[in-house]
Amino acid sequence: MGMDKFIELFVMAVVAVALLPVLVSFINDAVINQSAAITALLYLIPVLYVIVLIVAFAYAVKRGK
Repeated sequence: MGMDKFIELFVMAVVAVALLPVLVSFINDAVINQSAAITALLYLIPVLYVIVLIVAFAYAVKRGK
């Protein structure tokens, strides 16, 4: 039971840390110019994919117990 909570917190921390610089750079790029915002969006897709994989894995681990 304690391990599930740890995994959940770890996943949340990873997601938060992964999203913060992306959000900041995306906002900065959008303000500076639109082409950079499109590039940031392209970088955002694999980041979101990895986050979804982590969440799915954590959910599978949780369901398994």
